[in-house]
Amino acid sequence: MKGARQFVYRYDAKRMCAPSVIRSLFNDNFYYDRAVVQGEFEQYVVYQAAPSDFSGQAAGSSSEVVIYHQGDNFVAEVHYFVLPDSIDAADPDLGASGKADPKELIHDDRVYYLAERPKRPPTRAKPSRRGW
Repeated sequence: MKGARQFVYRYDAKRMCAPSVIRSLFNDNFYYDRAVVQGEFEQYVVYQAAPSDFSGQAAGSSSEVVIYHQGDNFVAEVHYFVLPDSIDAADPDLGASGKADPKELIHDDRVYYLAERPKRPPTRAKPSRRGW
């Protein structure tokens, strides 16, 4: 993993979207293949660690967050689990769904990003003796 690096975001509009929307854009436009197979985008690993026990991944797997970019221009941020028996580091075998999970993407000059979700449901306020 390298030191911190800054990327330039070039876009005309922002759109918060559901995971299914950003995944469709990512998969339908072959961003993973364009980065990993064709080499159109460079990859920059910003996070790499053992997955949590709750992820259900095989022992020895790696959880990675990767930025796809062209020069200093940001293209996408993706997460995936790399299986421990991956032979080709340039085109690793992925765990979970077997696909990269995009978290943010610039497509047609628009940034698509996921809505923040709380990790647990918010607790409901309890009424005081005086009621609400």
